[in-house]
Amino acid sequence: MDIVAYVAGTLGISESQARGAVGLLLSLAKSRLDGSVFATVLSAVPDGEALLAGAPDTSGGLMSAAAGLMGGFGGAGEAVADAAGAAAGMDKLGLDASQFGPLVGAVQGWLGEHADGDAARALDGLSP
Repeated sequence: MDIVAYVAGTLGISESQARGAVGLLLSLAKSRLDGSVFATVLSAVPDGEALLAGAPDTSGGLMSAAAGLMGGFGGAGEAVADAAGAAAGMDKLGLDASQFGPLVGAVQGWLGEHADGDAARALDGLSP
């Protein structure tokens, strides 16, 4: 089973939503992880580049403005900015922000079963 079908089945969402959600998670990982660590994650996800490119745009709107402001405060501010971006992306997919944590868990579960355990562990702490 591919990662999109796995996430869709695990979270009870459509494959289109799952595709966007995995892309959103990869986008957050790209912004938060060291380049070589992110490369490990991206290479472990089949069609990772395409999924990343298809992530919902989280720019624009009130959530994006708040995220931009909070990102300027460093560590804690970046975490708030990431949470705001994840919430905005999930909303654009028609999903509740509370599903982001289970999304991270589902992707880690798939990676642990089908790919590199290091890639799965690299996503620890990405749930904003």
